[in-house]
Amino acid sequence: MTSNGDDLISMTNSLSIELKSSAFSADSNTGRRDCTRQLNQLKAVLRQMSRDDCYRVISNSVILGDAGATNQTGTFTDDSIVATLFSIIGNENEFSTEGHRESSLEILKILISEAFCTINDLLNDDGDGNATSALSYRARKQTDESTRVLTALFQQCSVTFRDRMQRSSQNNPDFHFSGTGTINMPMESSEHIRLLLVELMLDISTYLTEVIKECTVDEKALFYSVSVACETLAKSAMLDPYPEVQRASCSLIETLAQLCPLAVRMNVTSLLLPLTGIRPSRLSGDQAITCFPDVKNSLFWHRHTKTRTKAVYASIAIVLCCPSESALHNKDSGTDNLSYMDCNHGQQTHLARHGHGSKSSSTEQLLNETVLRGWEELIKLDPSVAVRNAVIRSLGQVACMLKWTFLTSNKIDLSSQNEDSDLAFKSPMGLESVVETKVLSLLLFGLSDRNTQVRATALQTMKSFCQEEGSSCHWQLIANYYEPLLELALDQCSSQPSPIQSKVRSLEALQVLFSLTIPFTMDTGAEGTSLNRGSKLKMSRINIRYIIQVLSNAILSEENDVLDASLKCCRILGSSDELAIKILSHLSEVKEMDVLHRNEGESETSPDAAAVAFVPTPRRVISTLLLLDGLMKGYLSNLEMAQVLHDFDSLIPASAPAWFCSPYASRVICRTLSCDLVVNSAVAHSSLAWALLDACSSLVQCLKPPEAKPIEFELTEDSVVDIMTSITYLAGCPDSFGLSSNSVKVLDELSRSRYCDDSNESNPSSRFSLLDDYFRRVYMKINATAPFPWKRSDPAFLAINAFLRMSRGSTIRSNFDLIAPLFLYHLPEKKEKSETSHSDGHNSRAFAEKEDLVVEEYSLRMSFMSLLQAILSDGSFLKSASKQQGQPTQTSLSSQFSAQFSFDLLLSLVLPNLVWKSGGLAAALRKLSGATLFALLSQIDDPQELEDDPMSSVFWPSMEYDTYTYLLPILHSILDDTESTTRELSCACLSLIFRHMTREIFHDLWNTDTRVIDTLHPRLLALLDDSHNHVRVAACTTLERFLALAFDSANQLNTACCIGLSALENIAESLILTLDDPDSLVRAKTFQVLLVLVDYSTKQDKIAEMIERIAANSLKSHRDASYCQLLLQKLQTTRG
Repeated sequence: MTSNGDDLISMTNSLSIELKSSAFSADSNTGRRDCTRQLNQLKAVLRQMSRDDCYRVISNSVILGDAGATNQTGTFTDDSIVATLFSIIGNENEFSTEGHRESSLEILKILISEAFCTINDLLNDDGDGNATSALSYRARKQTDESTRVLTALFQQCSVTFRDRMQRSSQNNPDFHFSGTGTINMPMESSEHIRLLLVELMLDISTYLTEVIKECTVDEKALFYSVSVACETLAKSAMLDPYPEVQRASCSLIETLAQLCPLAVRMNVTSLLLPLTGIRPSRLSGDQAITCFPDVKNSLFWHRHTKTRTKAVYASIAIVLCCPSESALHNKDSGTDNLSYMDCNHGQQTHLARHGHGSKSSSTEQLLNETVLRGWEELIKLDPSVAVRNAVIRSLGQVACMLKWTFLTSNKIDLSSQNEDSDLAFKSPMGLESVVETKVLSLLLFGLSDRNTQVRATALQTMKSFCQEEGSSCHWQLIANYYEPLLELALDQCSSQPSPIQSKVRSLEALQVLFSLTIPFTMDTGAEGTSLNRGSKLKMSRINIRYIIQVLSNAILSEENDVLDASLKCCRILGSSDELAIKILSHLSEVKEMDVLHRNEGESETSPDAAAVAFVPTPRRVISTLLLLDGLMKGYLSNLEMAQVLHDFDSLIPASAPAWFCSPYASRVICRTLSCDLVVNSAVAHSSLAWALLDACSSLVQCLKPPEAKPIEFELTEDSVVDIMTSITYLAGCPDSFGLSSNSVKVLDELSRSRYCDDSNESNPSSRFSLLDDYFRRVYMKINATAPFPWKRSDPAFLAINAFLRMSRGSTIRSNFDLIAPLFLYHLPEKKEKSETSHSDGHNSRAFAEKEDLVVEEYSLRMSFMSLLQAILSDGSFLKSASKQQGQPTQTSLSSQFSAQFSFDLLLSLVLPNLVWKSGGLAAALRKLSGATLFALLSQIDDPQELEDDPMSSVFWPSMEYDTYTYLLPILHSILDDTESTTRELSCACLSLIFRHMTREIFHDLWNTDTRVIDTLHPRLLALLDDSHNHVRVAACTTLERFLALAFDSANQLNTACCIGLSALENIAESLILTLDDPDSLVRAKTFQVLLVLVDYSTKQDKIAEMIERIAANSLKSHRDASYCQLLLQKLQTTRG
């Protein structure tokens, strides 16, 4: 040591005396200025001192006791620099300013760090003395003197730390705590000084932790100092609003846990409270756990990521200070009377780890009641990767101290476990097993994390605490705890209330658990892999029921993230043959059944009887349908499950599921999808309808499995009928659902899979073939449970309506014996019995009910008429047979008699509804009936075509004379209907009738019913003045065919024309007048009618002269005389 060092130490001592004198000066202002100057001088001196000199300054400030004395810790002299600095920091006489206290703390930190080496030197020293800056200290730290000096420093610092951090009695409204608002401010108001205090405590405790490894220590003084520090941290430092103070406090807790675990253990409750916000109790159970006034304001929920990370590491340090549960209950009674104060440091450490000498909580109790709850929330909800990684690493430390003997201690034999048992566990779980399960559950949260780094940390942590390195013991750990893990995971998913993100994360952890369980449900393991599956795991019935309940509730969530996570769980379940079959078995065996579906001859006790049941609410039906849809999607693709397995163990292959190929599975699904409750509810609920559509689409996709599933499978006939029934009900849903086109696509996919059509494009021919084959069975299945008579809103009617519209006309006519009764009952008008009432109230109520019945009846009749019109619009309805290789082919009813019978039957249904009745509903029905009649008459093609093709297999219906006599007056009567469309349809129907009417029938009609014929053309001429052009065009076409038929009948039968000359003159005048119509189409159609008159006039000169005279007179009156000129030219040509 040089003389320069002695001089510096002497200067330091002089400054110390002056500093103390200034601090107790009578003139406070002068004393403060002198104190500031002296502190600055002291800083300058310290910068020139070596580390040995700094140590001498500190050691000279301490009066050390004898090594064998009761109090081995030294005390500071009053005039020493250390005592003076602590006096300024303590500010007992309220003399020092913030600058004085800050400078004093900085001087102490410099002095202690130089005397006892920096933290980095301690941590970076290689242990061989290679770091020369630490060499002198390493030689010095072996002595008891340095240990006692550090202990004295730590004791004095802890008291000052307590005094300055404690709350004052004065309330400061400007000091706010984030948890409870305005509270009493600390004695030390400066944030920076409070931080320096914590850092000084951290430095001293860090040095002391290093030296006590090799030296003895005054246990009493150390225990007292650490207890004071823990109390101050719990009550003040960790509640500080300054984040840096809170983070430094967490670091100090970690160091104190290494320095004196017993003292930390004695303050475990108060230390954990500001960290987690939960106060653990000595009692067990949920009622024994009390929470912080605001848990969200604990350090676990601090707004800064660094603070939350530090809080996690502090919590694990506190927990590891406590003994294990087994040590607390199995400690040796002979050592219970050991006093902590009579033990050296080695004995103290032994007692701390084995629970002797304290009545604190066990590690498992703290984990179960407090810490794991906070970690669970962090790993679920914390957005920071660093925090979640901190939780995973802390879990690894906990896992290393656990025994992991749940399977052995409970004596569960997996191979003999009854899969039908309703008991989830063979025996109650102890606290150790509960904690082990929770730790493993949190690791599953890490394995399901969306961040790759967190997943890797969790997997590495799980492998690290397994005892057999290089083996598949981490797999066996999952197998041993899978039942308690499953129960805990399901509880977490169903906990209410909980944040949306928490539910999503719980479901994601459940996905991982399902994925890792699947390999153990396989009958045989994969050869060449590291997985030793042992006995096959079997899922109990109560667990299956719980899984379905939890997933069903999650599916019903209004949050899309929760719905997506739950559906992914369903898809992963669908990747397992064992789990999927058990879920389907549960759905088909529920006792509270609303709908039973069984084949004929099946008994209720038959094991193959698939009795599908639902809770009768649409939301529950939706959840069940989406669950089934997820299972089938998991069967189609197990990539999600395979990815989890690959991340956990890349050597474990993901086997392709084959459960759908089981006849039982497909049968249960098809019957579920066609259940009356499902299909009837789909019509009224759009969400349910879309869920049913997705399930049907997935079912159809399963019928065409990918190449990875080479098993050939085909649905039974009953299952095809079931799925077609479901699709039919979907097609009948309201247009606002937007399902019509999608349901047809699903039906096309079903037809392609049924008939092995490999084309990806929609092929109507295969769809029509499917409908031809199963029309009668599907129709009878829908009609079997339908109410009668039907209402327009009945799901069965909507389904039949859609089913008939999807089918070809030939298919419907081939099965017309099934269809006809519906139209025969619902299309005719119902005649209600009149009822009389004696009171006005009853009369008004009866009248309102009658009006409602009338509206409902008309609506239903219009729906049936619209359906009939759509059926007849298909040209194949009456042309059901077709030529194949020159030979006619016929269906069961395709004969001339059946075609004629169908035609006559339809006419009898349509014509009564054409009769005029008053009212808007009657007018609407009349219009629909006119369209239906037009579609029916359009089925009758020109008879000349049949004569030209004698090999045709088409059976043409015909109308008899009596039909005309009934039909023409009805059409005649509605030519002046108020609806323009009805007038147009009447004209169009008359045009078709005149097109197909023979000359002989026309002549007979004129002879027997002259009035109908004579009054027809005046009505048609009157329509030439109609306000709607499309009516006038239709009238022209009808008049043209009427005149052509009348003239042809007169010419061929050599009889007088039914239209006299005066009538012809009236017709000509009206037509030539119409040639001046503004509409070009009307003029053209009128000219075509006049050409018929011109052709007839070739043999009737009077008619020709009459037409020529009228046309010539109109040349000057018409705005456009072009048609009149053409007419005159045509007359001249024919006469010439």
